[in-house]
Amino acid sequence: MGIAALDARLSVSSLRVGWSGHSHVEDACASLAQDGALVTREDLVLRDAFMDVRYGSQELGQAHHVLRARRMLLRRRPAWALTADGIDTLLERRPPKLEEDGAGEGEDGAEDDEALIEATAMEAGTHYGRWLEVAGEALRRYPALIAAALAWDAWRALRPLGRGTWLGRLLIGSLLRLRRKTRRHLLTFNLGLQRMHYRPLATHPLERRLAGALDAMAAASERGLALLERLEQAQERLALVLQGRRSTSHLPDVIDLILSRPLVSAPMLVKELRISRQAATQLIDEVRPHLRELTGRGRYRAWGVV
Repeated sequence: MGIAALDARLSVSSLRVGWSGHSHVEDACASLAQDGALVTREDLVLRDAFMDVRYGSQELGQAHHVLRARRMLLRRRPAWALTADGIDTLLERRPPKLEEDGAGEGEDGAEDDEALIEATAMEAGTHYGRWLEVAGEALRRYPALIAAALAWDAWRALRPLGRGTWLGRLLIGSLLRLRRKTRRHLLTFNLGLQRMHYRPLATHPLERRLAGALDAMAAASERGLALLERLEQAQERLALVLQGRRSTSHLPDVIDLILSRPLVSAPMLVKELRISRQAATQLIDEVRPHLRELTGRGRYRAWGVV
């Protein structure tokens, strides 16, 4: 599979931050699609930047919830997402503890993580506790991808959080981070499920159900590699704009900002680069042929890479 290859490329890529921003948005939209709702990428990006074009729907609010959860999962230790505190925080039943941030990217401490999961499973005493037991046993006995597939199959069978299927799809990525299969990214499992070749049912044999989950993980990695390649192509196109520019130009900083965010606007450039609104507008004009306008408005506009 390409999951390890994608993670390796991201570990040395200057576009990793931008890739994460775009992949979070795309996977959040795919999560809503899995639940039978449609949210466009542009609407979600604008909602996240508090630049909504139209009145927000319940589905858009849920997509934004998934987007925030993905960001939080990548910031925290992988095992935190599986604890009672992690689940309550991700479901927004309690506010996040800021002092726990900044512990992500697959650092050491696997034994402590496994002990934390076992303790949570014993305390839960519910369907969620049972799911943790199944996931923990799978992680100990099988390779990471097989274990994640077994955990997803158990989640579908047990439905440990009732309607919280969206969170289960994110936790599969946390399990891969827990086993250090991914260190630099959170699996875009929703995107993979959208692109799998077939959709296994609960009545299908276990082998077919596991094959479906593995197929989704492979599709997710393919989509991730394609996104990274598109960003690299955009970086090459934007680099051409820099030819012949003065060394004091803010244009390189503008390009870096464009590549690191799903959306940029003139006020954002003013704030980040400490330049005037007129200068920000002029800089956007210089790279506008390589950008796509997202709002469809004449004023208060925002752009993203093509």
